Amino acid sequence: IGSPIMNILNCTLDTDENHTLCFVGEDESAMRFSKSLYHQIESKAALNGKLALGVRPEAVRLTRQATENYIRSEVHVIEPLGPYDIVDIKVGGQLMRVKSASNYIQKPGEAVWIQLDEKRTHFFDKESGTSLNF
Repeated sequence: IGSPIMNILNCTLDTDENHTLCFVGEDESAMRFSKSLYHQIESKAALNGKLALGVRPEAVRLTRQATENYIRSEVHVIEPLGPYDIVDIKVGGQLMRVKSASNYIQKPGEAVWIQLDEKRTHFFDKESGTSLNF
């Protein structure tokens, strides 16, 4: 449902003193969320690496400059759709679709930085498909 469809990526979670750390695929950089998210998800599922992150393309913040609390990724494909573009980026060896302003991203191979809107990011148990943070 939805167009473009929700991104579903393999991920693992961990914590530090102040944050839930989300590692997508093989990426060593972590997306940071509130610490309470980890405990909310942990109470519903064993955090054994069988998690999926779901996020719609419009819930991904994208910038062309290195920015604090954003992780680096690389542009793979740009799909111009008039008033906006859908940009496929590689994160941790996986592809994620991102909605951006038209012509904001210039070419494939370009480095970009992303951050996810926590309120619009979903986590699922990969075995059962159960939503873990609602």
